[in-house]
This record gives sequence, structure tokens and C-alpha cells, in this order.
Amino acid sequence: MRLFLSCSVVSCLLLTACATLVDGVGQDVTFEVQGAETSICRVGNKEYAYTVRPPETIRIQRGYDDLKVVCQASGNREVAFDLPSKTNGMIAGNIVTAILPGITYDVFSGAAYEYPSVVNVDFSTAQTKPFTTPLYNRNAFEDMGPDTPELAGDKAALERQRAAQAEYEKQKDFDAERTERMMEFDPGMKK
Repeated sequence: MRLFLSCSVVSCLLLTACATLVDGVGQDVTFEVQGAETSICRVGNKEYAYTVRPPETIRIQRGYDDLKVVCQASGNREVAFDLPSKTNGMIAGNIVTAILPGITYDVFSGAAYEYPSVVNVDFSTAQTKPFTTPLYNRNAFEDMGPDTPELAGDKAALERQRAAQAEYEKQKDFDAERTERMMEFDPGMKK
């Protein structure tokens, strides 16, 4: 009797988490593309993120949440859709045995759910869009800040330049005044 009871308990424990034992918590999903030679897809939910380059098969963690799929192809074409999560048929093994821990484990591990095994991404109806200018390139001219030098040597050179400019302006005014006075004394003189 003890042997029978022990075997019953062990078999019940082995049947718990039936979906996890039979299918596992991961699933192979094949991504195929139509209407584009090359594309890249970002697939994920709030827990996982994957990058796919169709045609490619990847292993995805099963879960309750739908997967968001955003695919891009040449011509700046983009296709976005949700990949629905459905209940895995293997969870029925837990329902038949009426074992609550197995159902709970399958639900929390994600094995109770599955995604479609083949995903077709169709770019044939996707419209091409013009590329936008990157944010760093939106202004035609770069603002270089104020026009003040930062090095001590530059400040001295700037002061020498300002002094020379002032001396030039002073000499120019002096020459203009001298020419004007000479014209007063000799009106036939040309400027």
C-alpha cells in the first residue's frame, strides 16, 4: 500500500506543470518577410526584447503578454503589429489531473501560453516615407558661443590687435584732418 501511495504521489508530482515539462518555457518562432529583400524586426514585451533579421527562426520566452513587433525595410518602410499570446493546449494535462500547483507553475513560468509558430511580415503594402533630418543636423549653423578668447595669450594678442586698430583709426583721422587743412591753404590740391 505504501508503495502504491508513494508511486501515486510521485506520478502526480511528475504530471504537475505539464505544459512546462512537455513544451518548455521557450518556443521557436519563424519570421518570414514578403515585399522586401532585407529587413530588421524588433520583437518584445515589457520583459523581453529580441532582434530578428527575417527569414530567421528565434527562440522566444513564452508569456501572457502579447509581443510588439516593429519591422523596418529599405525605403524607410515600417510595419508594426502585435503578436497575440494564446493558451497552450498542454495546460489541459494539469486540468485533467486537477493539480493546482502545476497550473500555477505553468501560468507563472509562461509555459501555459504560446505564440504563432510562423510570423509573416508583409511589406508589399507599406508606403515609403522620406527620411527626417537628425536632431543634431537641424540647425544649418553651429553656435560657437561668444567671441571672446579663452587663453591668456589670446587675450594679450586681442589687446594688441585692438590697440593697433585704435592706432590705425587715430592715424586715419589725423591724415584726413591734415588733408582737409592743406585743402584750406591750397584749394587746387587733390585728395
